[in-house]
Amino acid sequence: MAMSSRERVLAAVAHREADRVPVDLGGSIMSGIMAQPLDRLRKHLGMADRPVKVYEVYQMLGEVEADLVERLGIDVLPVEPPAIFFGLRREGWKPWRLFDGTAVLVPGQFDVEVDASGDWLLHKGGDPAKPVVGRMPKGGYYFDTAGDMSLHLDFEPPALSEVEKGYRQPIPSARLEYLAAEAERLRATGKALFLGAWGSFGPPTVGNLPDFLALMAADEAYVDRLFEIAADSQRSRLEQLHEAVGDRIDIFGIDGTDMGT
Repeated sequence: MAMSSRERVLAAVAHREADRVPVDLGGSIMSGIMAQPLDRLRKHLGMADRPVKVYEVYQMLGEVEADLVERLGIDVLPVEPPAIFFGLRREGWKPWRLFDGTAVLVPGQFDVEVDASGDWLLHKGGDPAKPVVGRMPKGGYYFDTAGDMSLHLDFEPPALSEVEKGYRQPIPSARLEYLAAEAERLRATGKALFLGAWGSFGPPTVGNLPDFLALMAADEAYVDRLFEIAADSQRSRLEQLHEAVGDRIDIFGIDGTDMGT
């Protein structure tokens, strides 16, 4: 008997035999597809020729639209906040051309500064008055994180009491309401829903990456307490998310790092 997409995915993650292997393309930022190959895929399949929406500009991921979901038998759909990386909301779409000439749509806030080398510099929220947070080398395909990545031998981590205050902040109610509405809207599709709670979790760090890696070796007690604070906060945030979306979500994604959690 044929399974629904949701049944198929839940069987697979529970290590039960499904009627076929579930398909995930674009169900989360870990299983996404970049705009250029997505554009070529649509054209190869003879589908409606329209610009791909770059909904996640860090990796330049393209939105997998409903027609392609049905054509490929995709089983997973994303439920994600309105802004994922760099503070760019997925709205107010405008035309843009990538370095290779591919015509796409990007969020209205998206704008870049071009430096002397021809690289694209992206400011937080697309606001030139704010710091540069991403750099795409000329001819590149995605943004690299920009910022100070040098090791500071005089780095002093903030007081844990101050760190704890930040972690005690609840998830904004507007974000919870948005995620709940998206989960309700997509539940009727019969697809498995993947909640990408980006911005609500993430690995606990202080300072930049080199400074934090050095701190892990230099002050284990500080880092242990930092992880305890973060774990308590994330348990609380999971409860907030579950209260908002209930059983309409099948899979929770809590971090978008390379481990694919």
